[in-house]
Amino acid sequence: MNNYVKLAWRNLWRNKRRTLITTASIFFGVILSTFMSSMQEGSYAQYISSIVRLRKNISGCF
Repeated sequence: MNNYVKLAWRNLWRNKRRTLITTASIFFGVILSTFMSSMQEGSYAQYISSIVRLRKNISGCF
């Protein structure tokens, strides 16, 4: 098992440019996914609070 880890580590750095591009792609993918998830949660919370506020205004009119 230890030999496989050594072999994998050596092969990762054999082509440095490909490794860096892949690492950067994964990094930006995770960052963008986190950002989009946060945007979705924020818009959902804003949607719920807007509906509650609208419901209070409508019930207050009658």
